[in-house]
Amino acid sequence: MKFNKKIFGVTLFVFIMTLLCFILDYFNIPTKLGLNVGMINYDLWGILLGNGVVIVLFVITYNLFDKRNLEKEKLADYAAAVLISDSYRQCRTFLPILEGLLEASEEDKKKHSQKMIEYITVTPFKNDDKIFEMLTNGYIARKRYEGYIAIKNTYESLVYHLLSINGFPKIENTLYKELIKELDNEQKSIEHYLKKLK
Repeated sequence: MKFNKKIFGVTLFVFIMTLLCFILDYFNIPTKLGLNVGMINYDLWGILLGNGVVIVLFVITYNLFDKRNLEKEKLADYAAAVLISDSYRQCRTFLPILEGLLEASEEDKKKHSQKMIEYITVTPFKNDDKIFEMLTNGYIARKRYEGYIAIKNTYESLVYHLLSINGFPKIENTLYKELIKELDNEQKSIEHYLKKLK
């Protein structure tokens, strides 16, 4: 356990003063030196030293508690970043399918089952509730969450346009390029952040 320099200093001072009082009292040094023992108020020293020990114990306990809380917060930040990173990875997994849909005819698009459509749409953002909860608990920066929502909106809009009966190829191509650009930017940012947290 690493002690803060101030804590170590106070602890050392309290220890030395306690030891000094014990030695003075045990060997009756003030009397041997011809000092009037009544001048030294051992009760006052006892109160001061007792309070000093309580303060030192409080500071040490507080620092340990604070250290533990900081570690918990760091782990929560890491977990939040991993969840968002996983969403981006899932989006990338479906890019070849989405690219194929860009080239598909209306007839081919109709062949896709509702279950497949739901799977493509929902899977990348299955941890949406957890991510929002982590945002409200302060473990995700506002800017990072805004980037996540932008990707989610672009992705869902692209899937909707690709699987609609009367598609608009220009919009679809624009959304596809926008999605890749957003994923590239956000993934680089979050990977850099995860490396810093490790």
